Amino acid sequence: LDLKPTNRMACLDHILCLLPLLFIIIISSLHVLPASATTSPNWKSAITIRKVNRRGPYIGLVTVFETEENAFLGNVDFRPDPTHPFLDLSGRRFRIGKIHGKKVLYVRCGIGMVNAAAATQQMIDVFNVKGIVR
Repeated sequence: LDLKPTNRMACLDHILCLLPLLFIIIISSLHVLPASATTSPNWKSAITIRKVNRRGPYIGLVTVFETEENAFLGNVDFRPDPTHPFLDLSGRRFRIGKIHGKKVLYVRCGIGMVNAAAATQQMIDVFNVKGIVR
């Protein structure tokens, strides 16, 4: 490399031109990094899901109406899991426990085929289930 005084000046001019761009990149990354470095509720849910799935597989139970849920929780021998009795995901409460010694995962999906399909698919995607009763 031949760094004569004129070449050094041109190199210095290029660096000085790029300095504001570098400054903007550094400042914008400082704004983004602290938000991504904190623990979000999604991260906590993922840890809980992993712990729940280690205890599986479960039998999935899906109901539609609140009256069905009340009858289920009131009359059936459902015993909530002592450490993770439920997990709220996407506006749905997934209840984790046992019925007569069998591990079950219960969710009320709401009225409509789309709600039933979405809740069932979410259960399949997220949890370790070996079958679903709807």
